[in-house]
Amino acid sequence: YSSSTTTTFDRAALFEPADLSAYFDESTDVIVGDSVFRVRTARARRVDADATNAEGKGAPPHPSVAIFCLHGCALAGASFALFARALADRAGPNTRVDAMDLRGHGSTRTGDDADLSLDRMARDVADVCAQLYGSSAGDSVETKVVLVGHSMGGAVAARVAQLVRLRSRVRTRSELATLLVRVRVRA
Repeated sequence: YSSSTTTTFDRAALFEPADLSAYFDESTDVIVGDSVFRVRTARARRVDADATNAEGKGAPPHPSVAIFCLHGCALAGASFALFARALADRAGPNTRVDAMDLRGHGSTRTGDDADLSLDRMARDVADVCAQLYGSSAGDSVETKVVLVGHSMGGAVAARVAQLVRLRSRVRTRSELATLLVRVRVRA
């Protein structure tokens, strides 16, 4: 006796865009010249009672730490969704986690999407960071930016560090791991 069962499924549904609202709280298009860079942001959803801003809302208007994530080749900032959500919730209200779609990837559009050189992408990241975290008039809070990169994004992060001549030293992997463990323990 033989029995065969045919299971059907909707192949098109496999390729529908994921709903990123469970991971990221906002999506911003940052305009630099003729380019529009998509940056998704995750902020802490759990807020301590004494961590409120002047209006009594949960998150401070200007976080003191920004973790800026750079994806690998043929990916997009959305590839950091799980990491961004977990880290934002553990790090607290003074931290934001941003994931950028690099040139030629994801929802970012530039005048020359074919220029995927390391220097071009590093300048893009530096320009986007300057727009997102540059100090505005009367703003006394300096945002410390931590660059996190996967594969190609790691190379871009290292090149950005060279271009902007970081004021602080570059952390080693073990120092970063210790820092992340401290964030995890605090949660």
